[in-house]
Amino acid sequence: MIFTVPESQPFTLNPSSFEFSIAKAPAPALSQPSVTLFDAPGSVMKFDLASMIGLPSDLNGGPSYAITGFTETRLASAAVDPATGKLTLTANDRASRSVQDTVTVALTDMGNYEDCAVQVAVSYVTKPSATIAGVKAATDLVYNGEPQQGYTGSPQATYLSPLEQSVRDLQRPLCHHLHRYCFRR
Repeated sequence: MIFTVPESQPFTLNPSSFEFSIAKAPAPALSQPSVTLFDAPGSVMKFDLASMIGLPSDLNGGPSYAITGFTETRLASAAVDPATGKLTLTANDRASRSVQDTVTVALTDMGNYEDCAVQVAVSYVTKPSATIAGVKAATDLVYNGEPQQGYTGSPQATYLSPLEQSVRDLQRPLCHHLHRYCFRR
């Protein structure tokens, strides 16, 4: 507030003090993200919600994240780290790829902005299998009562990720890419 009074005029400010407040800016228009989860019982996937919603850079702190609700058509659980916005989704055991769930996440303590919420649309895809070729079981092993492993050849795998819509050609070591398929010589 600016008061302009000519220097030659005396003035008295009554009352001698006053209070005022500055309202927060309206909630920012955030992206309403969509994520894809594997349609497999107990499938767990994590997403960086904070980077997906387009937060403004002038928050002056925060935000704090909290799940306020989610549909349970295919979701068993939904959780979010209140400080980082890492969203963890777990599929239940009801198989169906034609459904969609919604997770509502409240954002509070956003400094200069009003609190708001985002709705995350969750869809499902079939978890693909990896095709592994180029190896044969070793035939020269002799059973001695102990577990034995062995193969000949060079493992190669092709994996189509429906989440990335790309084909990966994997060479040994496969353990890094395909956690279920570990080959040992």
